[in-house]
Amino acid sequence: MIAVAKNQRQFLLAAVKSMCRVFWGPDDRFCESVQTGEFYSPFKALSTWMTFHPPDVLDQIKEVIDHHTDSPSFCSDLEAIYVRLFISSRGGIAAPLYQSCYEYENAPLMGASATDMQQRFESKGLSLAEDMNEPPDHLAIELEYLYYLLEAGWDQDNWDLLDEAVSFATDILIPWLTPFSERLSADTNSHFYSLMTSLLMSILTTIQIEDDAKSGSAKNASPQASSPPAALPPG
Repeated sequence: MIAVAKNQRQFLLAAVKSMCRVFWGPDDRFCESVQTGEFYSPFKALSTWMTFHPPDVLDQIKEVIDHHTDSPSFCSDLEAIYVRLFISSRGGIAAPLYQSCYEYENAPLMGASATDMQQRFESKGLSLAEDMNEPPDHLAIELEYLYYLLEAGWDQDNWDLLDEAVSFATDILIPWLTPFSERLSADTNSHFYSLMTSLLMSILTTIQIEDDAKSGSAKNASPQASSPPAALPPG
């Protein structure tokens, strides 16, 4: 059971939302928030609770940003990098943004992972926007689903949603984001998205580690009692 204080929940939600913006691709508003430092606020607020890997990841991202003198040039360069890494490149893209592509070597789009995500949406009465042209297992969409589970779980005091948030981060996101992260790290021409993925993995790994630790502590403290569900605590 993860112990997330109420004053930390807003920052965790803001951090997940920020990660959604990262992987939807850059726009002027996003680039400005990164350059002005607004983007980093929730991560700095969480720094006393979670451990970043690497520890100086925020400083490294800032160092990358500081090479650009203004927001338009930064945004233009970042857009080109995003396209090369995730959308189209003559030598093949470095790291597809779709979970299905990591099911096995050279796996295509719209695999079992996409079907599973669609079923998750339907089970919660959710649906993608009509103008959404991306498969449901796009990384940004999966992060929006994690955001929904956390926000709705806390707002509604719903243990089932919070339990699913933990399992979704631990059993769904981390396994495919591990090779995704490795592919980005292997690309030496740009470090921005590799560092952002490290930031995302820090959030997800903290959820996993804290959940394991709290569940183990509760079990050891009361060996005769049934273990509580592994979930973020409702408000």
